[in-house]
Amino acid sequence: MTKLAPRVSIALVALLTLASPCFAAGAPAAGASAPTGGGQPGQASLGGGGGISYFLADGDYTMSRDGRGKGRDLWGSRDAGVRFAFAANLRYIMSRSWRWQVSPGFLWTGYKDLARAPFRTAYFPNDSLKGTWLTLVAPVNFQVQLLQRGKTWLIHEGAGPGLYRVWVEQDRHVVKDPISRRLHRGFYPGATAEIGAERFLKALPLVSLEWSVASHIIFAERTEQFPSGLSSNLWTVEARFGANYHFDPRAIRKSGTAKK
Repeated sequence: MTKLAPRVSIALVALLTLASPCFAAGAPAAGASAPTGGGQPGQASLGGGGGISYFLADGDYTMSRDGRGKGRDLWGSRDAGVRFAFAANLRYIMSRSWRWQVSPGFLWTGYKDLARAPFRTAYFPNDSLKGTWLTLVAPVNFQVQLLQRGKTWLIHEGAGPGLYRVWVEQDRHVVKDPISRRLHRGFYPGATAEIGAERFLKALPLVSLEWSVASHIIFAERTEQFPSGLSSNLWTVEARFGANYHFDPRAIRKSGTAKK
């Protein structure tokens, strides 16, 4: 897998590990009015989760060409596999029904060993298969989410725009288009949608466990840059499980002002 994934994973784990004691330091002192629990208007939250991702569409990103004609859009079977994915999130609850979310993440797919590659690369000119190819995506998206409340549950549905870094590797080398000689990587606009549910812990009312499903549509078609293939829009889906820590950012600001 690419060198980026372990680094982002370590940073995410460290951030979540440090979040709870840091925000606790900014919480009201003993005897002051304590928050009633997480998920209240005016609160923010920091969290993240991991799970699996699957590429639903399209073209060379998810299918092998059948070899019946050069330049013809004839496709054989699907060859993209299920792989690990994760995302972090920063949220702020504007009212009892609405909040916003900023979410960076990482997802990727690999391919069947005997899947046919759309072209041969200069790195491995004798390899015509996709078994060592990876398509990797690093999204950063913004959502507005509608909230539905229960006694211990907080359900959300949200959508919004995103910016996506997409690149393709063959055995840790970024693939180069044999015609344009351009490395197959770039930033693309897109959109995301998400539905999920948080359950707040009785013993830790500011902590919630979350199950969510998210989908991304990435407008990654650039035929002029990549005429040999791997030029189409992308559609992905993720299933994740994670945790969130809710806090009052106003309490942290007041604590910092008092120390000065």
